[in-house]
Amino acid sequence: MLVIGPAFLYYQAWPQYKKAKASTQWPKASGEITNSKLISKRTRSKKRTKTTYRAAIAFKYFIKNRVHIGDEVYIGHSNTSSSRFSAERILSRYPIGKDVSVYYDPKNPNYGILEPGTQMLHYLMLGGSLLFILIGLLMTVFEGFKAALMGGAIGAAVFEAIGGRKKKTVQNRHSSGRTYSKKPSPNKVQVFNRNPKQETVKKSSNDPLRSPWEYQWKIYSRSSKKVYGPYKFDQVQQFLNAGKITGDHECSPVGGEGHFWVSDIVDKQSA
Repeated sequence: MLVIGPAFLYYQAWPQYKKAKASTQWPKASGEITNSKLISKRTRSKKRTKTTYRAAIAFKYFIKNRVHIGDEVYIGHSNTSSSRFSAERILSRYPIGKDVSVYYDPKNPNYGILEPGTQMLHYLMLGGSLLFILIGLLMTVFEGFKAALMGGAIGAAVFEAIGGRKKKTVQNRHSSGRTYSKKPSPNKVQVFNRNPKQETVKKSSNDPLRSPWEYQWKIYSRSSKKVYGPYKFDQVQQFLNAGKITGDHECSPVGGEGHFWVSDIVDKQSA
């Protein structure tokens, strides 16, 4: 429709409209109706029979003692119509033998008409061609919008597929044994709990094992290979009781000697 509409407007509707407007300025000559009859034509299809009608008008006119012949009442009149009433109304205006004025094209005196100016037919042709153009534009916009939606859906599917593949790759890296840990804050030690059993400790005195509260302790995580601290023994107790460290973590006193398991201190205090 985007092609048919402009083509019909350019080759049919607009040229006929311009010619009809210009015909009001054409010179006129004396003429006479030589033929006036109704022509009907039936066409059959599978579903119905259609009948079209045409007012066949012929006339002659004289320009400088030369005879010219014409058959159009107005510009575009040769087109057939499905209305018999319209055709008969034209015939009633132009019976055979009637004297008429004929308006002829000064550039082509052999072309003449009986009624100059625009008719309803010309406006219908213009409106129809513009309607075809509008429908074609709407269809084009709709197809473009639909193509954009499809492109967006395909893009989203591709993005989701790529994102899922990357996520799966990261998961595979984690499952292959690689670990990632943040540096713990002084109040929180992030370790791997290999011994979920937790024990409560009691205070004692003397050497680091008997008086651990007299020292500050550094904690060593064998899993992350990092050293945390130093912390007071009360803090170590809090970490142990909260499950942030376990008994099989190593610890050493600051200013003292030896490396101990947290569980050794706990066992010693329990004893």
